[in-house]
Amino acid sequence: MKFRSLLIFLSILFIVNAYNKSNKKVQLKFSPEPGCNYIYKITEKKDIINKIGTNTIKTKDSEETYITVKVLGIDSSECLQFEVNFDSLFFYGETPAGEIVYNSNNPTDESNPAAMANTQIGEKFIYKVKPNGKVVDVIGYEKIFEKQRKTIKNLGVETVSDEMLKALNEQRKESLLYIFKMYFREMPVDSVIVGYKWNLETKPIKPFPMNIKEQYKFVELKDSITIFKVKGAILPNPEPGMIGLTKIQYLTRGRLEGTLENNIFTGMPYKIMIKQDFEVSSDMPMSSNIQSSVSITQEIKSLFQMELLKRYNSKE
Repeated sequence: MKFRSLLIFLSILFIVNAYNKSNKKVQLKFSPEPGCNYIYKITEKKDIINKIGTNTIKTKDSEETYITVKVLGIDSSECLQFEVNFDSLFFYGETPAGEIVYNSNNPTDESNPAAMANTQIGEKFIYKVKPNGKVVDVIGYEKIFEKQRKTIKNLGVETVSDEMLKALNEQRKESLLYIFKMYFREMPVDSVIVGYKWNLETKPIKPFPMNIKEQYKFVELKDSITIFKVKGAILPNPEPGMIGLTKIQYLTRGRLEGTLENNIFTGMPYKIMIKQDFEVSSDMPMSSNIQSSVSITQEIKSLFQMELLKRYNSKE
């Protein structure tokens, strides 16, 4: 009888504790300590079906990147500043023409098509982020200007105008912003409890224009980790995309879903997993003759994952 009473008492304590935890209000803001460094491993895998005119080409690629994020502090505009170093990149692709392999730690072939992505490796960029996670700017992308010029020449393009390179550089800025927005998600300003939902709409123009409408749900507070579920729709964005100096109109439709885990005290990402399944179509100009084009449709299934490997203080 006493044993049964003890079980009942422990069960009540468990229920009360779970209820209190689920109704605990928490502030989902980013407040990491200046001087702290975070090392992340990021992987992205894609299966792509390319329909070019009447032809169908299947490709696969896998990209593994390591980055170090150093917390600098808060600037005069009340934005958090992060110094981000893209430490290394490994790329593997399967195409009808064969395999493409690139390792930034051993870049033996500068004519490799994947070398273009390597222009940011070893460079440091400053990202500005609002305390609620909204990414507002990236500084330092200009310094990869000359690296891009050299890489394009190694790929066999002898003459590239400064106007073209500047356009590519601005497009790289948009790509760098898009990358960091995958790491940091905009959170509610007010304190919330488990079960809270909020909606976000973003309109990235890289890798191509999209209108992404997402719904987030705060599903669990587990020890020092906040866990969120996200699902959303990928819709067309009327803003034209740019390839070099050429405007391209894209039509994009699809869906996404995933899980995000952040540290409750710092707001910093712990784990991220996002699946995307979408289709993008466009009329791509052939050569320099913009009057002639070919219809291209890509069916893309992608898996994005980010994992914290190590956290340390610069003084250590």
